[in-house]
Amino acid sequence: MRRPVMLVVLAAFAVSLLVFARRTPVQYKVWIMESLRCAELTIPDPSLIRTCLDSSSFRGRAGPLLHAALKQGMAPDTVASLADSATSKTYNRAESTKALEDYRETVVLGQFADSTARSPSARFFTAVAAVRVADVLKTSDDCASLRDAVRYLDIASRYPFRTDVGIEPDTMRLGRGIQSDLESARARARRVCAQHYGGSASPKR
Repeated sequence: MRRPVMLVVLAAFAVSLLVFARRTPVQYKVWIMESLRCAELTIPDPSLIRTCLDSSSFRGRAGPLLHAALKQGMAPDTVASLADSATSKTYNRAESTKALEDYRETVVLGQFADSTARSPSARFFTAVAAVRVADVLKTSDDCASLRDAVRYLDIASRYPFRTDVGIEPDTMRLGRGIQSDLESARARARRVCAQHYGGSASPKR
């Protein structure tokens, strides 16, 4: 009786080894992460992307990876969730660093997240980040910077501060403020760009 039991145990052990071999152990993923580093990550793997979102060396990498993940057939819901997370984390980093590049990346990620699956959260961070960028650029005397300010305010006006239940009164006031800033920035851009080019110039949207 012992021999059949031993055979069953050995067979079960062999099967468990095969199953384990087909899975990617957490330790292996950690080793991959340390080897590649977040700045070099090219594998659109959800767990690796989530791990890297907190890394400052991951700047500029989330967008291309998420686009690649979508093209390679990753479930849209998974990509949308990752994009939402990337947008909020990048915005939080921007609020800490006050770096324009982080706010700009938030806008890019938020637009992608909302295009993948309509997201009130992504729309909110897109609008706020766009306003943050415009606030810095709209005081410039440089034509290109002013045009950029107009572009970001235009984005903010098209990504209103929404909640899951609709537009609140404070949100409506913010929206009107953005529209007013957009008109002022356009007028200033026209004046500065006209002086820069020695004639009339209209700011690009």
